[in-house]
Amino acid sequence: MTWFQILTLIGIPTLGSLLVTYIFNAVINGKKAKESRMQEFAATVEKENYIIKKALQALLRDRLYELYYRCMEKGHATLTEKHNFENMYNQYHALGANGVMDNVRDDFIDLPTPVELQNQRSSREGE
Repeated sequence: MTWFQILTLIGIPTLGSLLVTYIFNAVINGKKAKESRMQEFAATVEKENYIIKKALQALLRDRLYELYYRCMEKGHATLTEKHNFENMYNQYHALGANGVMDNVRDDFIDLPTPVELQNQRSSREGE
């Protein structure tokens, strides 16, 4: 009897096949588990980004209203205030504006500047 026949009789080729199959399945399952963890991580990051985006949008809306009401109370807005308002509005809008601030922005931009108020007063005094 040859060595091959002896090994075949005691099942060495079968054990070798089982070992190769086990290693192959372990590698495949490891890759699937890694992909699953990556998908879970991506979903968590996406959810957190959504929450941060909404929170930032709420903060910007609050700041826009604060600046709007302060300047409406004064009756004018400086060029710096208008520039800041416009910058915050653009970032707010880029986050997915919902139309709430459009009319506020239009009213704010229409506020006169102190220079325009001075010119209006001068022209009235000259009449």
